[in-house]
Amino acid sequence: MKIRIILWPILLFASLSCSDQKKIIVTSPDGNLKFTLISEFDKANDGWPAFILEAGNKKLLLPSFIQLNTEINFKENDFDVLKIENESVNNKWLNNFGERKEVPDNYNQVKIFMANNDLRFNMICRAYNEGVAFAWEFPEQNGMDSLTIKDEKITFSFLSDHFAWSAA
Repeated sequence: MKIRIILWPILLFASLSCSDQKKIIVTSPDGNLKFTLISEFDKANDGWPAFILEAGNKKLLLPSFIQLNTEINFKENDFDVLKIENESVNNKWLNNFGERKEVPDNYNQVKIFMANNDLRFNMICRAYNEGVAFAWEFPEQNGMDSLTIKDEKITFSFLSDHFAWSAA
């Protein structure tokens, strides 16, 4: 089975499987993929989250890092997890153009509500049988009607060297 890591913006609601206060885990519906977000954020990454991805008993990604750069400066190492919501979805959607008319849309999801420097934001993580995805959500807040994200840095730490491709 080919495992894909998919990163795409999703502005939906949430779900989770939480093992303890330091790690937030979401697994695929079949239980094969496990995405672990380390909620005791890494000081080497200015306090931003780290994540690990496993398939079965095999680690696909070692601790890897995410970091956002916005017009609002985040306080280093000052990220608060306010609450966590869990959801499992077993659905399908209709495809007018692809090989299949009905496409399964089954996943487990976690929504992590966070705060830093008076800014509230959410990280949404989904685990499908085919791969994982995560996205940021910035809910409405007093005195703020928009937010500019200047940059998103994601560092993937693999066990060994791999071939990769990129579309620019």
